[in-house]
Parts: sequence; structure tokens; C-alpha cells
Amino acid sequence: MSTALEAMGTERSRNPGGGRIGARRLAASMIIVLTVILPGCSRRGRQPPERIILIVVDTLRRDKVSCYETGILTPGIDALAKRGQIFTNAHAAFHQTTVSMASLFTGRTPSLESGKGRASIGWDGATACGLYRFSAAEGRSDCIPRSLPTLAEQMRRAGYWTIGVTSNAALYDPNNYSRGFNDWVEIEGKWYGGEKPEQFKRYTLPAQSRDRGGEAVDAAVSRAVERRPKDRFFLYAHFMDAHDYDANGVPYEKGVADADMWVDRMLARLEEAGLLKDSVVVLTADHGERLGESQVVPGTPFHYGNPSFEQVLWIPLIVSPARFQDASRLIRSDDIFRMLESIAGIADKRKSDLEPGELFVSEDRYQTYVKGPWKSFRDRSSDREILVNLETDPGETTNVAAAHPEVMQAHARRADELAKALATPPPGEKGFSELQRERLKSLGYVQ
Repeated sequence: MSTALEAMGTERSRNPGGGRIGARRLAASMIIVLTVILPGCSRRGRQPPERIILIVVDTLRRDKVSCYETGILTPGIDALAKRGQIFTNAHAAFHQTTVSMASLFTGRTPSLESGKGRASIGWDGATACGLYRFSAAEGRSDCIPRSLPTLAEQMRRAGYWTIGVTSNAALYDPNNYSRGFNDWVEIEGKWYGGEKPEQFKRYTLPAQSRDRGGEAVDAAVSRAVERRPKDRFFLYAHFMDAHDYDANGVPYEKGVADADMWVDRMLARLEEAGLLKDSVVVLTADHGERLGESQVVPGTPFHYGNPSFEQVLWIPLIVSPARFQDASRLIRSDDIFRMLESIAGIADKRKSDLEPGELFVSEDRYQTYVKGPWKSFRDRSSDREILVNLETDPGETTNVAAAHPEVMQAHARRADELAKALATPPPGEKGFSELQRERLKSLGYVQ
């Protein structure tokens, strides 16, 4: 394992409060369980599993996974689905990793709303997680606000040893995604091109796609599982192979196939070690990807949103073994937080920011609202309003706002309500720090 890891780059592991960590011989063991729960829909009488494994495949679009009866052949994910259940209407809370993962890790709806009409507070160093309304109330600018319990913290309270392995630099410290993990690993790549600036120290930066692939994640997970002090644990693993298809010069389909292969290998290792028994695996994504589609307005390429067409919001959601009764209702990233809590037997009575069955995406340039078959976009810089019917026009090509003014008006009223409820004061910090900018450049978000 060490040889494979050294070939793919290095890992930086932080193990606070590690206590006794036996050198267990589990070089062939890798556990990745993705746990997803629908509020109010879990089957009663089930005890929490010994292990919960959350797998996030970055930039994995739902309609490109073959168990959804379409797309690329993904035998590894398909095998997981055959042992569990497929959720058919899962959506990312946002089109970008820092925001969607902050929602998944806290159970809150992200927002860039200022509360002043349609004005946005903008997306920058202080608002990069979409939860600045909580940080501002604390008088701080933490990406993951300290007042919000994180998924890992909740799992620790439920008695799980918490392991996190991520290969996405946007989630690295000091953004607080690591809060609550007993063992947190950041996949470290090499520095390419010129002398490495001192202030970046060991952080992964541009061209890291060569070093943060599935093989490095697989090796890091294996080591982290080997370090665990007990068998009851929560594992989060984040794969970048699908995200890095363009940076690696390969088709998207190749990136997805690579991610599928490494997920399958990791699960096989865990099964060989007997660690999938009495475990729940949940597989999902942070967001999807736009692949050259033409829609009602031009929009932006890849997963930059503005507006958030369905291709950047479609995400897979698989729970294995099956635990829920309704796999067809709308599920958002923040719902996945509550699902995982439910699987762990955690009672969380906090009210969701949104009503069941609705989705609100608060972007820098657009407000997007979805309810039933209707989806609306409101351009913040103009009075233009766009309405599409996702049942009759799944490609989002035709604006029918003029033909259905009552629907558009209802959407506008609800969007205004949510904009006020999710509003935050203007951030005190403007712009990204140099470290944030370099990390975002490595992911393609800024130039």
C-alpha cells in the first residue's frame, strides 16, 4: 500500500484524540459506505449499523450511471445498487463543491441572499460555503460556521469513530470540513511548475489531478481503516476521477468509469475484510456536470451554474442495503445529512430550511426554484423570468412563463420569502485569500 500511495502523491492525516490505534493488518481492507435516509421514511425497528460508509463521487451526474437505465457502464456502482435501493430524484443543493458539501455536512440550505430584493452578497472567500449567515451572526468568517453541528460531530456523539478521506482541495483545512473527524486525511499532490511558494507549504495546488485519483484515495482509506481503534465507525471518502476528466485530457465517460472502478475496488477490499457486514453504504455526488447541452439561456460550461440547469443538479443516491420506503421523492444535499443521522439512530428535531419537495438554489447571478414539474429562473441583473416544465421539457429549452403567469407568480412569491429567510448581512471580507484562489484555480473555478 505504501508503494502505491507514494506513486500517487502523499497524504496528510490528522488524528486528534487518536488514543490507542492498533497497527491492524488490514492492508486489503477499504470501507466505503454511503448512507442516505429520507426523513420520515425509514423502516422502523432497525438498529443503527456498526458501520456507515459515505462515498461521494465528485461531479458524478445521475443520468450517466448505468443503474439509472442510461449512461456509462458502471458495473461497480450497479452492483452496489442491486444490493440496495436507488433514489431517482436526488438533487445537489448547489452546483459547486464547497457549497453543496457544506450543505451535506450541516443539513442547512446554502444561500447567497442579501435580503435586499434580488441582490446577492456574492461568492468569495467569506461566503464560499454558502452559510455566511451563521458565521456573520457569530462575528466570524468561518466557511463551516462553528455554531452548526457537523455530520462528523453527530456521528461521534452516536459512538462512531469518524474517518474522512478527501481529495478535493476546496475542502481542505482551514475551511472546517474536518471538524468532528477523529482521523482526517487530505490527499496531497505534487507541486508542478516553478518553485513552490512558502505560504502554501504542503497544500495541494494546480495540476494535482495527476496525484489525487482513485488509487490515492483507495490507499489512504485503507491506511485510515487500519488505524481505527474500534470496528464501529463512520467513513467518508471523496473521489475526484470524474471531476478531473477535462484536466486529465480524457472524455467524461472515462472519468466516470475510473471512479466506478476505484469505488468497486474499495468496496471489495472492505468486503474481504468482513467490514461490509452490518454496514450501510451510501453513494452520492456533490453535483453534476454540463456537457455541452443547449438550454433556454446560454448559461456557463461544466458545473459553474448560473443558472443551475438539471445537468449540474442531478446526482445519484444509492443506499445499500435498502432502508427506506420512498425512493422517488425529491431529496437535496441537506436531506442527506438528516438521512445519515437517521441511519445512525440520531434524533434531530431541527426544522429544515425548505419545505418537503421544493428546491431553492441561491446563486450569485440567479435564483432558481423548483416545485413539482415546474422550475423557474430569475436573473438578478434584470427583470427577466424564466419558467420551464420539467415533465414536458426535460431539456429546459422553452420559456413558458408567459403561458403560465400564475405558476411564475407563485414561484416568485416563494423565492422572495426564502430570500428573506435565508438572508445574510454583507460579508466583511471581500475576495479570496491567495491560498483559496490557488485551490480554486486547481479546480477550474477561478482564473
